[in-house]
Amino acid sequence: MCFRPTSVDASVVCPGCGKKVSSLGGITLTACPFCKADLKDAQPAPDIAAPPVIPPAPPAQAPAAPKAPPSAPKAPPPLS
Repeated sequence: MCFRPTSVDASVVCPGCGKKVSSLGGITLTACPFCKADLKDAQPAPDIAAPPVIPPAPPAQAPAAPKAPPSAPKAPPPLS
């Protein structure tokens, strides 16, 4: 089995324009594709943290059930 990571990102920040420049297909660029500045002494790009996970809101309460209608009146007593 192979346990290699699926991708490795070797990004640097261009000292000329400040843009993040990533490696292409495992090949590290030597010049910035935007401003052509030399990337030989460029600083590694900071990792961007994942956005915080916001818990879902609690479900809204269902409206109360309607009150039952009054019961029917009692039957009169039987006649004798």
